[in-house]
Amino acid sequence: MVHSMLVHHSSARRKACTECVRVKRRCDLVVPACTRCNTRGLDCQYISFPKRLAEDQIGAVTPVARPMKEQCTLLSTPGSIVSSSPRSPWQGTTFSTVDFPELAPITKDQVDFCTTQFQSCIAQLVQGVNLPFIHHTSYKDTVPCLYQDLVGVSAMYCQRTPENLPVVFAMLDDNISRLIAKSSSWGPEELLLGTQALIVYQIIRLFDGDIRQRANAERQSVLLETWTSQLQAALNTFQNTFQLESPTHRWWVLLESARRTLLVSVMLQALYSLLRDGICTSVPYMATLPVSLDGALWGMSTEDWHKTALGAEGDPVTYREFVAKWVDGAPLQIEAYETILLVACKHNAQRMSFEASS
Repeated sequence: MVHSMLVHHSSARRKACTECVRVKRRCDLVVPACTRCNTRGLDCQYISFPKRLAEDQIGAVTPVARPMKEQCTLLSTPGSIVSSSPRSPWQGTTFSTVDFPELAPITKDQVDFCTTQFQSCIAQLVQGVNLPFIHHTSYKDTVPCLYQDLVGVSAMYCQRTPENLPVVFAMLDDNISRLIAKSSSWGPEELLLGTQALIVYQIIRLFDGDIRQRANAERQSVLLETWTSQLQAALNTFQNTFQLESPTHRWWVLLESARRTLLVSVMLQALYSLLRDGICTSVPYMATLPVSLDGALWGMSTEDWHKTALGAEGDPVTYREFVAKWVDGAPLQIEAYETILLVACKHNAQRMSFEASS
């Protein structure tokens, strides 16, 4: 079964909405309301696209909490990336040069794979190994209190029982309260850790199965979006420091962690939106996020990194470009993180399965 969604229609019979025409801005032609009007709360109308038809499409959207069937609809590639909710602040950016991809289904197996990979991050954190977005050396020498709180709750959650689960969630709530209280004084590195911690807390609450915890996570999704937007702005700080100083493994880890955390945060919210609503709409934002081409660097020791990558990493590409390179057969280094990114794209699933079996 394919779920309905709000989509971009590049029809020659329909021009920009009246509001975008009035202010002379490019319209992305999303129905029932374009991104610009949706973000600003404006009345979006298309001259040759009857308003009644748009309302009919709204009624076709899958209700909240409807269980996902065999397939959901998302925009697919080479820019087929799961995206976030229609009201997300992430949609505020103008993508005047982005070509919108076509509709294509994503299977339940693909969604289940990505969900399982996110949930496995909890145990990986406790074990002290690399996560797709948290490097195991980041907090090895100096362990911040926020990281101690995160590992403590994750360890408790891994050992949860019906009896101690209320205590686990009480600890989790206290940890988030402390994050919020301290967030106003964060620098770029503290912002990175705070965003990483909130991502893990959201993974726990969104997929635990407890309705109350899921509702709490939904209420704090805006907080994660806000910190993620701030982290994207902080990427320039990490990048500039890495370029101005003698490149070190520590600074590369910070830079790469920020890139990965940014994309994982957006994808997590998008994945949950897909499971809950059956819709994905903000593909342009995710398609422009940075991805490094050499996934093997993430797992290297400091010594091996200096031997292999010092000054040789090169510029990252956008998520869209990364997927396109894979589709075209480029010899990319694919690890756990890159696998999640590619499995989320419908057109890559067949190639991934083929290479895994060969």
